[in-house]
Amino acid sequence: IRADDDPASPFYPRPKTDELYHYSPPEAGEGWETASLEDVGMAAEPIIEMIQMIIDTPMDGLEAPYIHGFLVARGGKLVLEEYFHGFSKDMPHGTRSASKTVTATLAGIAVNQGRLALDTPVYETMYGGNLPEGLDERAKRMVLENLITMTPGLACDDFIADSPGNEDTMQNQEEQPDWFQFTLDLEMLYEPGEHAAYCSGSQNLAGGVVAMATGDWLPDFYRDNFANPLGMGLYHMNLSPTGEGYGGGGLLIKPRDFLKLGQIYLDGGRWQGTRIISQDWVQKGTEAINNIGAEGYGYGWWIFNYPFEGREVKAFYAGGNGGQYVIVVPELDLNIVIFAGNYNQRIMHKTKYEYVRDYVLRAISEGK
Repeated sequence: IRADDDPASPFYPRPKTDELYHYSPPEAGEGWETASLEDVGMAAEPIIEMIQMIIDTPMDGLEAPYIHGFLVARGGKLVLEEYFHGFSKDMPHGTRSASKTVTATLAGIAVNQGRLALDTPVYETMYGGNLPEGLDERAKRMVLENLITMTPGLACDDFIADSPGNEDTMQNQEEQPDWFQFTLDLEMLYEPGEHAAYCSGSQNLAGGVVAMATGDWLPDFYRDNFANPLGMGLYHMNLSPTGEGYGGGGLLIKPRDFLKLGQIYLDGGRWQGTRIISQDWVQKGTEAINNIGAEGYGYGWWIFNYPFEGREVKAFYAGGNGGQYVIVVPELDLNIVIFAGNYNQRIMHKTKYEYVRDYVLRAISEGK
């Protein structure tokens, strides 16, 4: 349906006006200290240029960047917070698969508490020690670390439409409402750890292992060990048909709260001095333990490099369909959240690669 010419229509990034964008620092709150771009060594002009470009981009097709929010923190201080298309800091936003990284983080918290281990057997845990007869010997060797690194060896690949464990297949079928069991019933194709494939069922099953090992319903474990310590506001977690928390993605989180995920890993596992997860987990989990496609993959984090001042700097990110990102560049003390609505469109990658490279990193170079 063609949108009308209402200046306030959320079809436009901002209500139509002849006024140019003027930068101002965000207001402190939700646990965040704030500062100006200049205060943290960033030039304002590249950021102003980027936001004005977002505002001026015609919404004339599916391939138009449909950005909902853009937040930047440097040195632990929030320095940019802009929203578009009617979104705001008070609205929980869908994270899609970017919250797989939260599931892996919950597993790390349980490991740090001594209630789980990286080598905790998956099937033995999920079946309460009573393994079914005829279980593939390789399945018996699958451990928690295989799940959070996407190497369980199962017939599950979300990038292949007819893969038996594909997320859409799992969620659309009605024969097995228990999505943990759906994944456990998949055929083993590889030795665990031998082959990496993007599998939502793998991270969801990791959430199941956390719940079984701790005895906590996953939303309760999330609340008590992640949301409350971070001072999170309103959020929503998807449930499976059987009422279990879904760990394969889809959390709805307020933008400033999602930015806290990146800050924890940037600050060695702490949020404002409170230990959330161990530094050892942060260091190991943000290294490329294997590769999926062209990028590295750790404990729920994707790893790649940005070009910067004639060299490359390491970055790691949580990513979700549509353009949902938490991006961390440790060397530059940089933490970014982007929300967007380009679902199933390749344009969703443009913000992560080009906008960050061409505007945010340039602001750091020019701010010296």
